[in-house]
Amino acid sequence: MRTFIILTFLVLLPGITAAYPHHSLHWNARTLVFFLPEDVAQQRQLMKEVLFNQCQLTARDVDIYLADNNNTSPKELLVNKQRQTTLPDNFHALKLSSPDYQAVLIGKDGEVKHRWQHAIDWQELNTIIDAMPMRKREIQNGQRRHCNI
Repeated sequence: MRTFIILTFLVLLPGITAAYPHHSLHWNARTLVFFLPEDVAQQRQLMKEVLFNQCQLTARDVDIYLADNNNTSPKELLVNKQRQTTLPDNFHALKLSSPDYQAVLIGKDGEVKHRWQHAIDWQELNTIIDAMPMRKREIQNGQRRHCNI
């Protein structure tokens, strides 16, 4: 009988795992991916803004990547190395066809939460994240980190 149960489980396991949507797996961090044209001034400005907002981004578990319009690996602008978060290989599928500035916010559930076709309003980003159910639970459970300036 035990052999029958084990064999049944092994036969059903591939179907069960294939039915589970991989995009809904829990990510270790919220992820913000910037797609910028190869404009050095624009990239420098983005890096300044990330540094200026680093405390609030870290408090909200946001990792930030910068990708160019080529299919090269994205640069890590702000990534917590302890979480070992990585972008999926198909991260360029997030980008729309526009060659201009674009940013995509991905929640911890792996879903796209917001897109920007213009420069990010960092306060708007914080508001969007704070409105997410998972973030509300983090705050409720006392997992909220404060910025020490």
